Amino acid sequence: MPSKFLELIQVRLAVAICPSTEMPRLVKEFSRGAIADSFKSKALATAFEELTDESIRGYKLAADNAVRELSCEATGQVLLHEIERLV
Repeated sequence: MPSKFLELIQVRLAVAICPSTEMPRLVKEFSRGAIADSFKSKALATAFEELTDESIRGYKLAADNAVRELSCEATGQVLLHEIERLV
């Protein structure tokens, strides 16, 4: 997971991105923001224009939930279980 994405989740900010390889999947999975249709600046501007107060509030709430899901406590338990399984 890109570190910048995690940083934005931690500070509960919505994102608007271009359709790169990994980021659209993460934005959709965690309901984090808008995804432009292409890499053109007009497409990104359109994605920004489509944001509403309600959608931004929803993205912030989703970030709050994602922080819990992606925290060290949550992901660490999975890692610990896998280490115990291998040992």
